[in-house]
Amino acid sequence: TNYQEWQVCLSTVGVLGDICRNVEDGILPFCDDIMSILITNLGREDVHRTIKPQILSAFGDIALVVGDNYTKYLDAVLRVLKQAMQLSIMSAASSDPDYQEYNNSLREGIFNAYSGIIQGLGPNLCAQFLRGEVPVLIDFVSSLGVNLDPAEVDEEVMKSAINLLGDVASCMPDVGAALQASARKEWMNVVAFSKEATNIQDECEWAIQQIEHVTRA
Repeated sequence: TNYQEWQVCLSTVGVLGDICRNVEDGILPFCDDIMSILITNLGREDVHRTIKPQILSAFGDIALVVGDNYTKYLDAVLRVLKQAMQLSIMSAASSDPDYQEYNNSLREGIFNAYSGIIQGLGPNLCAQFLRGEVPVLIDFVSSLGVNLDPAEVDEEVMKSAINLLGDVASCMPDVGAALQASARKEWMNVVAFSKEATNIQDECEWAIQQIEHVTRA
C-alpha cells in the first residue's frame, strides 16, 4: 500500500481487474483486505488523484466476480460513489483542461463501478439494495446532457453512461417510470447523442434498446 508511489499504485489497481477476471470467485478469500485497502486509499488526500478513478472501476470488477458476496461492501462503496458524483458535478464547470480530463476519468470510474455492481448482483439483489440509487444515477447521467456540445463531448464517457442506464433498465424494468418522472430530463440528450455518434452507436445499441423499452412501457 505504498500510496506515495502513485504510478506503481496505479498499475497495481489496473492489474487488479485482470486478476479478478482470471481467478473469478477465487478472489473471495482476499476480498475483505482488498476492499479495505481500496476504500482507505480512496479517502486519503495524499493519494494521487489519478489513482482514484481506477479504484472506482476496481469496485465494479470485484463485484462482477463475487456476485451476491458483494452486498457486505455496498454501504461503504455506495457512500464513496455518491461523494465522487458530487465532486464530479461540482467540477464540471472547470475550464482547466487537465481537470476536465480528470473529471472524465472520474465519471468513467463511477459508471464502471455501478455497471459492475449491477451486473454482479443481478435483478433480485439490485431491486433489494439499489432501488434507492436510481434517482441519483438519473441525475448524474443527466448532468452530462446539460448544454451538451457534441464537439466537446468525451464519447467514452457517454458510452459508459448509456451502458449503465441500459444495465439499470435491464435489471430494474420499473426504472422507466423513474426516468419519465425525473425532474432532470437531460438524460434524453445523452441518449440522443449516443444514437448519432458513429464511433459509439454500435456499442450503445443494446443499452438504448433497454432504455427505450422501459420508457415505452
